[in-house]
Amino acid sequence: MSHADDGTPGRRAVRASTDGCTAPLDALSRAAAKGRHLPMLHNLLRGCSLFKEDVQADAAQFAAKALDRLDGNEASAHPLLFALSELTHVPGPEDYLIAAKAYEDLQRESPQARLTAMEVGVRCHLYAALNGVHASSPGISQEDAASYATAAVAWLLAANGQTMLPERWSREGAAGFLPSALGPDGPGEQMLVKMLTNREALLRQSRGQEADPPRGRRAPSMIRPFMQEEDEPEDGEPPTEADAEADAPTAVVFTEVGSAQTPAGQRVLLEFKDLLNLPLPLEPVPDLADLRKALLYEFPHAAVVCDAILQDFVGRSHVALRPVLLVGPPGCGKTTFAMRLAELLDLPMEVYGCGGVSDSAFAGTARQWNTGNPALPTGMIRSHRHASPVVILDAVEKAGTSRTNGSLPDALLAMLEKRTARCWRDPHLEAPVNMEHVVWLATANDASELPTALRDRFRLIPVPVPSLNHLEGLSNGMMRDLVVTRGWRREWALPVDGAELRALAAMWKGGSLRTLRRMVEVVLAARDLADAVH
Repeated sequence: MSHADDGTPGRRAVRASTDGCTAPLDALSRAAAKGRHLPMLHNLLRGCSLFKEDVQADAAQFAAKALDRLDGNEASAHPLLFALSELTHVPGPEDYLIAAKAYEDLQRESPQARLTAMEVGVRCHLYAALNGVHASSPGISQEDAASYATAAVAWLLAANGQTMLPERWSREGAAGFLPSALGPDGPGEQMLVKMLTNREALLRQSRGQEADPPRGRRAPSMIRPFMQEEDEPEDGEPPTEADAEADAPTAVVFTEVGSAQTPAGQRVLLEFKDLLNLPLPLEPVPDLADLRKALLYEFPHAAVVCDAILQDFVGRSHVALRPVLLVGPPGCGKTTFAMRLAELLDLPMEVYGCGGVSDSAFAGTARQWNTGNPALPTGMIRSHRHASPVVILDAVEKAGTSRTNGSLPDALLAMLEKRTARCWRDPHLEAPVNMEHVVWLATANDASELPTALRDRFRLIPVPVPSLNHLEGLSNGMMRDLVVTRGWRREWALPVDGAELRALAAMWKGGSLRTLRRMVEVVLAARDLADAVH
């Protein structure tokens, strides 16, 4: 007979107690997974699954129960009321910490006994941790942390045969189990001390209590342990390339994939698992004087447009732009300007022709369909691994407005609003996506043809019609572009000379840039013919 099953009453009592504890927990996990019961906090900490096996579903159910117990008549309870209400919709990871703080503030100012038993603060910290957020203050007190850690280490040692369970699981036996498992200088005590010391260090670091004193820029923490002591940058040294990468602005776009346990969810998870909770780069703002100069070289008639757009970049660390609608007659260079702006900002770009679009496929299709796909911006972020792609909606006023299969204007509304864009729910992921940093540029010949709700979400910027005064600058820019398109070197794009300029001026009096480009193509062809003759 094995030592673990020697038939003694004490051993049988321990096994019965353990089995009796596990069976209800398993049953509760199954019930929680099916959405019948909301597990208590102590059951979650012992391994019970979340309600419907989903953090958001568990939080919504828990917040609804807490709201039923909350006395909202007191003004001091209003912050918690609003915070819990947020958890019942589509909360962001930080919303859980906001709710925890609101609860802790309320309990200090005006304790509500009906909420105390629900342990709202600790549970919200648990939700935040499951979403990858490290709180700046502990969700579990140091005393409770020590108690949990002690019990965990003791049972770990017992499971590995390094300590003995009591013969009888009585009050005295249970009380003596932990001290005996964590005797002086034993492995259990060493493990416990290390765990709690690390916890204290992490909490102090998150509060900034161990921040370095003011000094020159340091190497990133992930690099520093692998550097020789003499390689550490001295005070006052210029930033290194690694420093610049560490300080580059980033944003987390994807935090979860909904219903990931289903076969369809597994396929989507495979597409996005490398991007979950991964900070994706944002583009730093370039030198605005250089950017303006480059744009005006090619679009000398669009100085007002350049200044209106570039003012959004002033004072920012990274490229951020309110949705812009460029309005002007056909051929004034709206789409070309938008594409060139994206290129000069060094951002991934896609032009989406809206003419004739009569459905909402732009916003993605559900994974249940064979043709299921994420929304176009979601796909761009995934493909380019960049949080701030440029989406150019070309001829947006020509999109169909019928709602039979959904409509593009309706699909765009939530994406263009900053508040809703932060947690826009992609039907393919079945989870929120942070589209706050997507750059939206749209073009239209006539803004009055747009639905009012969509037009109001854009900043309308008129694009002037180019005139004869802009002929030389426009012609030289087009000449350079045509030379590059042919695979020639840029320096071969010689500016138009006097005779060529006079010939162009005789045929083009202003208006469409498409017409002018065809004329510049004729000038370039004439140059080729002259070179061939000579």
